[in-house]
Amino acid sequence: MREIIVYVLVGVLLLIIMLILQVNNRRLLQDLSKTLYQEQDAEKFLAMLNSLKAKILLNKKTRLFTSIDGYALQDNGEKIEEVFTTLENKRISYGNKIGLYQKEVQYFTQAKKFDKAIKANDTLQALGSKINDKSMTAILEESQTLIEIYVNKNGNYAKIMATKGDEATQSMLKGLYYYRAAKCYNYKADKNNTTKYLKECELKCPKTYLGIHAGKCLTDFSKIDEK
Repeated sequence: MREIIVYVLVGVLLLIIMLILQVNNRRLLQDLSKTLYQEQDAEKFLAMLNSLKAKILLNKKTRLFTSIDGYALQDNGEKIEEVFTTLENKRISYGNKIGLYQKEVQYFTQAKKFDKAIKANDTLQALGSKINDKSMTAILEESQTLIEIYVNKNGNYAKIMATKGDEATQSMLKGLYYYRAAKCYNYKADKNNTTKYLKECELKCPKTYLGIHAGKCLTDFSKIDEK
């Protein structure tokens, strides 16, 4: 009888511990999201990600994967590519592979490393084509759109990017889409809309490298092609 009571108590204790960990995990992810997307504070975000709390609640692969967004906010290409290489050499889930190559396309297109961007997009399209799902279709279309805008300099996506910027709920994402809209309008030699969306980008993410860069582009449109 005592043994049964002990087993029950141990089970209850383990359940309580698991619930506490889940709650803290959820809070940590919420805090990380707020720091990155609302506060746009990359240094704080990365410090939180490398804290003891994060190391307890998140496994190393998850922390590595999540760090990409922080390094992207810093425009730290060296660290981003280092994380890409590390994750490519690890055994990761199918879903994480999709996410990894999606981020590679996003980074390599902006970094103007077009051969790597095209290779990552080809890999992503091959992986994603095996999944018949609306969200996957959206991911694949978004990736191909980046190839069209950055590699093929296709300005026909201007209105689509502007609309995505309007619909985005996070300021940083709004700024990113508005910058892409500005690029497209610049390809079309539409100075008014190029100026409009550069200003929107600068306004929505003033603390990020992209917002700062958008401000510089306002006085020199030739800089738009740098990012």
